[in-house]
Amino acid sequence: MIALNRTPWTYRIGIPVFHVVAIYGIVTAPLTWPTAIVGLALYTIRGFGITVGYHRYFTHESFKTSRPVAFLLALFGGLAGQGTASWWVYRHRTHHRYTDKVGDPHSPRVDGFYHAHLGWLFKDATPESRDGENALRGEWPRELRVLDRWIPILFLSQGALLYAWAGWSGVTWGFFVPTIVSWHLTFFVNSLCHVYGDRPFDTQDDSRNNRFFAALMFGEGWHNNHHAWPRNAKLGLRPLQIDLGFYFIKFLEVFGLVHDLHVKTEDEIRTSVKRYTRVA
Repeated sequence: MIALNRTPWTYRIGIPVFHVVAIYGIVTAPLTWPTAIVGLALYTIRGFGITVGYHRYFTHESFKTSRPVAFLLALFGGLAGQGTASWWVYRHRTHHRYTDKVGDPHSPRVDGFYHAHLGWLFKDATPESRDGENALRGEWPRELRVLDRWIPILFLSQGALLYAWAGWSGVTWGFFVPTIVSWHLTFFVNSLCHVYGDRPFDTQDDSRNNRFFAALMFGEGWHNNHHAWPRNAKLGLRPLQIDLGFYFIKFLEVFGLVHDLHVKTEDEIRTSVKRYTRVA
């Protein structure tokens, strides 16, 4: 199970196969109301797992929560098919450490648009990245370490369950299509949101705000805001900057499921960015 997550051949083979099957399914499998609803629901649940779980909680520690909630966030994120939590978190922290410089896993400035969007997934894992993943897992409680190793199997099991439920239509519109859509919208944050959009903060990288991807990716498109203050739980800083991920975090807070949110205003962040820019 570890090999499924760490060797690039799974991406070199799996990603093209998923695209081919999804396209074939779109042409041949009827879209029904039940399969559409299930596909949208799974896209939403897994999307919150990525933006709230993998990104804001595990990577940036933007809030605190209990072990059961952390487990569910890791599970929902893992079901999106974007690797295990340790794989995702290590690479995203590396992205912030070297943003748009040599060492960034996916920078359009350094390696070109295609590499930033998709090609970086096909690179061999380095001993440093393997050690980094192991170190992350070593900090987590036992249930998260176990889940981290089982995620590849759990991800594929979704397809089997959806096929058992609604046949070819169920697996196409409930599994393959939502997974492909989620992949590319996430990849566009890595690629397009470093090329097109607004830059309200001088973050000394190419990160940009893109309202289109912010709407579709639960607030992740407010990418320049995020790079200005990565630990902020709130990516949409202005009233019209919709951030579904933050709304979900606030929903959990109402029921006492999360606490100690890190939230800074635009003015507070701007002061910090100016200070950082002068020192750099």
